[in-house]
Amino acid sequence: MYDLAIVGCGAAGLFACSLLSNIKKDMKVIVLEKRNTIAQKLSISGNNQCNYTNYNEYKNKHPKEFVEEFSNHYGGKKNFVKSVLGNLTNLDLIQYFKKIGIESFIREDGKVFPRSLNSQEIINTILKQRTNNIEIINNIAISSITYTESFIILKSKQKTIQTKYLMLATGGKSYPVTGSEGDISILLKPLLIKINEFKSALSTPNISNYEYSALSGISLPNCGISLWKKDFDKAKFKIKKT
Repeated sequence: MYDLAIVGCGAAGLFACSLLSNIKKDMKVIVLEKRNTIAQKLSISGNNQCNYTNYNEYKNKHPKEFVEEFSNHYGGKKNFVKSVLGNLTNLDLIQYFKKIGIESFIREDGKVFPRSLNSQEIINTILKQRTNNIEIINNIAISSITYTESFIILKSKQKTIQTKYLMLATGGKSYPVTGSEGDISILLKPLLIKINEFKSALSTPNISNYEYSALSGISLPNCGISLWKKDFDKAKFKIKKT
């Protein structure tokens, strides 16, 4: 019997491991990752450099002011975002990473990276500090979630796991090749948990045999982009200054 099972070992699951290694060393924890490698999306973020937070825009403000102003960008979800960021502001995260041995680098545009400019440093540092009470298993996909009055039951092809508490850190449906496929919603439907429909958000144009692919990751200020079909200007988009 485990005290806690975490499904998904991406950024959220990995960060949970880090926190539990520091504050809950007496808990018996298992982390289940369906891919053969953990934190795949984290490892490729920011062109493998991992810009994990932002700083400059709110650098002269109290963290509470930062949370209030930042949450205003989320409309009807403001209160949810405010409650989450209020528990861990951007400055809190920078200080936390410093505490566990990750020095940060703040670029002129306010993006914050590990000083090494290597996303793998974050992954390796958290894994290195992981305590013996936390077990991570790769290549294990959960096929069902049920529960009794006393515990939760997770089933997979390899094993059945019983746990007192369950944390879902599977992400949405943003990047299927890294494991973010949205399939957790299928497992939650029998539990009568409301699932909001997945909708498209950030996306990038993919161009076959693009001759300028080597320039990927370079930002240009005040640029625009047009989508063309034959000789017809289909749509134009304004690109925010970077």
